Amino acid sequence: MPAASEGYGAPTLGGARTSLSTLGAVPLSRSQGNSYASPEFRNRYANPESWDSEPGHKLDLWELQKALRPYQIDASVRDCGTEPAWNPDGLGIALEVRRNGEHVRASWRGLKRCDSVHACPTCNRRISLERAEVLQASVAAHRSARGDESLLMVTLTNAHRHDDSLAEMRRAQPRIWVYVKGHRRFRAWCKAHGGLVGQVRATEVTHGINGWHPHQHVLLYLGEDVSDTAREELEALVFELWCAGTIKYLGGRHLPTREHGVDVRPCYRDTYLCKMGLGLSMEIADPGTKSGIGLHRSIWQIAADIVRYGRPEDIALFQEYCAAMRGCRQLCWGRGKNDVRAIYGVTATEHREPEGEHWVFASLSEFEWSRIAEAGAERECCRAAEEAVRGSPERWRRVRNRFQLKSKGRAAPPRAPPLPETAGVLTITFGGR
Repeated sequence: MPAASEGYGAPTLGGARTSLSTLGAVPLSRSQGNSYASPEFRNRYANPESWDSEPGHKLDLWELQKALRPYQIDASVRDCGTEPAWNPDGLGIALEVRRNGEHVRASWRGLKRCDSVHACPTCNRRISLERAEVLQASVAAHRSARGDESLLMVTLTNAHRHDDSLAEMRRAQPRIWVYVKGHRRFRAWCKAHGGLVGQVRATEVTHGINGWHPHQHVLLYLGEDVSDTAREELEALVFELWCAGTIKYLGGRHLPTREHGVDVRPCYRDTYLCKMGLGLSMEIADPGTKSGIGLHRSIWQIAADIVRYGRPEDIALFQEYCAAMRGCRQLCWGRGKNDVRAIYGVTATEHREPEGEHWVFASLSEFEWSRIAEAGAERECCRAAEEAVRGSPERWRRVRNRFQLKSKGRAAPPRAPPLPETAGVLTITFGGR
């Protein structure tokens, strides 16, 4: 593994060093790419106030997405929310309004979505909300069927240094867990405690003074309640097998300590959503909602610091993370008979009908949309539409005149056409008496 002075800032793809400029991202100089591994940058972790985000200040999702767009390494993420999407039905770009009582919200329809949960803050929130709903439903169903203490949260990690490759570690850890789960001693323990009904695994990554810190969170659905003694027995067993798998797939340098390597605890509250990477997405715009442990920063804290401070080392960290996490699934459910979603009949409600009224406020051509996108006024148009629905159309008139929009805007949902009035009723009888 090359040291920090040998170009650690470049991401690893398929075992080869890849230049960020070849991936379409804004290139960084060699000194900028390596500066976050320098002693000056590492010393900042001794004083968290030097990089901590402002307390109580929330970044808007669009603001965060727009600020990160120049540094995204994937073209699909850069085009998310800016390029028109192909629609076979011929429906173009539209500004849609939803009203539920006093609450009014406008959003764009007909734009491309990248569906990247690791690099795109808006897609992360949308997808994570759906998956959190499925996870909560499966946990509630399992608790009612098997008991409150039949769920265990297993946290697994490895020793790491600032010159370790994130891509290598995050690919190796799932293999180590497969080794642990398939071992006969682990299967025997599960069989003695009602069997392993299912599992769901997530990869969480933070960054600190010792570099990237990837770790696995595994939620075990067991067949019966587990006592404290049995849980401690499982923790010792998993630690032993995790160390054996670490030597096999990562090497002895990454052997964890007994204190930090494996943690097994009962899952009572909904804090498992944060551990599975879903609770953070609920308030992704607030970098303080998930600050990691100690002096570690989550990827969204790093992204928020890019917006506020624009440090090249934070940009290099974000780009390396996006390259290393490409292809990594947010949640890995059990397969076949171990898929608790199929066992308890839990499905996502992605296409449910929204509450209240919703209608198209204004339809735009691609040329009109290009003028709005080039000016970065997507959010301004949404706010103008919301004010128009509330009864103040002045801001929408200014937006319409500025971008020369043809649509005047529909401040109320269209009414259904009235039924034609009939003068009388004609009765026809065939073959009757």
